[in-house]
Amino acid sequence: MSHAKFVYIKSDSDFDNVNKILSENTKNGFTTIVLCPLQYAEIFLSLPIDLAINVGSMQEMEEKTLDYWKAYLDNSNISYFYSFNYFAQPLSNLAQSTNVFSPRLSRHWEIISNKISDDFPVMKLHSPHIFASILAKNIKTLKTNNEEMEAREKYWKNIANSHMNVKSFLEAMDILHFVQDAKIGFNILQHCLNNDLGYIPKEALYLVRWLILEADENQFLYSKLNLLKSINGQLTEIYNRAPKGLP
Repeated sequence: MSHAKFVYIKSDSDFDNVNKILSENTKNGFTTIVLCPLQYAEIFLSLPIDLAINVGSMQEMEEKTLDYWKAYLDNSNISYFYSFNYFAQPLSNLAQSTNVFSPRLSRHWEIISNKISDDFPVMKLHSPHIFASILAKNIKTLKTNNEEMEAREKYWKNIANSHMNVKSFLEAMDILHFVQDAKIGFNILQHCLNNDLGYIPKEALYLVRWLILEADENQFLYSKLNLLKSINGQLTEIYNRAPKGLP
């Protein structure tokens, strides 16, 4: 078993030596662990990285910070991204959360595995919250129209007309991420507002905001714009009253 060596990035000049150190350590059978403060994160954009991991902090990020890391992932040479963060929290109680949906990946990331924390019994012992375990692969080309059609058919056949639980909600959000279909997004929002989960999840506010942004270029959504704006106002009021962020 190989031993690990740590490299701590303290300045831009330190990064100049990283490639050399990585090469030497690999040659000598060492695993290299690079400790890098956030202010130097962009110097890693050019390096090939097998896996990036975020556990338990994305839900705490402000919207602009979340958007920054979305763009960072898109511009990186990272092959896989793993996220283990809160999912389907009640919009009325956002303890330890700030944004209303994360991770927020572009379509250049294909979700190849998704589970909720019910699949990890040990998590129930440590947290009352639901977590989504998501593994995504960085893809260079978008999926084909036939693959999108199959995803749409899967949604309308298996999810649209059924009572939505947390697992099928996560699956629905993954399909929406892939196909960016307004009617699917509106249907998911209806499930959220119909209290399928027994409460309104925080992602409902993300959905209605996304649908409003899409309405200018979508006739179906434009016909429902007044309704969407009304729903957005109601959900925003709930969000504003909700406890959120770190205690």
